Amino acid sequence: MLENKAESLKDLSNQYNIQINVPKRGNDADYLTLVGTSDNIEQAKSGLADKLTELELNNFQVDITEFNPELIPQLRGRQGVEVIKLQNKFTVRIDFSRKGEPDKITIKGLQANVRKCEEFIQGKIKAEEAMTSQEITLDNRIHSRIIGQRGRGIAKLMDQLKVDVKFPNRDSDIVIVKGASAEIVDDACDHLKNLEEEYLQDVTERDMYRHPSSINEDNGHGKQNGNSNGFVVSGAPWEAPSGGGKKGSGRNGPAPDTANMDLFPSINIASVNGGEGQQKSSWGPRR
Repeated sequence: MLENKAESLKDLSNQYNIQINVPKRGNDADYLTLVGTSDNIEQAKSGLADKLTELELNNFQVDITEFNPELIPQLRGRQGVEVIKLQNKFTVRIDFSRKGEPDKITIKGLQANVRKCEEFIQGKIKAEEAMTSQEITLDNRIHSRIIGQRGRGIAKLMDQLKVDVKFPNRDSDIVIVKGASAEIVDDACDHLKNLEEEYLQDVTERDMYRHPSSINEDNGHGKQNGNSNGFVVSGAPWEAPSGGGKKGSGRNGPAPDTANMDLFPSINIASVNGGEGQQKSSWGPRR
């Protein structure tokens, strides 16, 4: 955005047909050395003076320190979109303080442009200070419904209601509504509460047709550590250890002997007339 100093000196050298030598880095000298004909050097001096004035003007800087920190995300925008628009609009550079540092907005550029950008941002600050803020509770289960896909729902709603709506915490019911006047904020809050009532009815009706276990899982119940073992059989004959120890035969050995009457007793079925039961064959295929 701002013209590179090295490029400026190169352009001047070509323009006046001279050589411009800059002191080595680390040297605090405040001079340049010009090499060329006397006439060219005299003309270059005048050009250098004008360029120096231009560079000084283009490096004019203003720091803004007194403002609500919540203004920075608004000015920056998502992925820096809004601040890029401002920089292009006023032909300046805008920097924000880093995390952990005191809140500050720095504007650099041509003095006239910097002043215009400063005036614009100060207007934003005053508008933010004049806004009325109100905190309400909306069931967090319907927050995503209000926000909509990629925030389109809440963006449309804020434009319609002329307010700013923030959801400070995803797991909280708290919602903050800001507007130019108390009346506008109250109307917006009423509208949001009506939406809550409507969307909660949908949530209730949806849960009526769902199995209780799935609802409990949605609420954090019914699953532990993210695993659900379901119905588990333990102590079955096929789990009994065996001396064979062959890999792939049950858990600890070969397949159990289904003819073993201790492990797989016979099944007695009582006769219909109440007589003695008739013994059936042991489990598994006949041998």
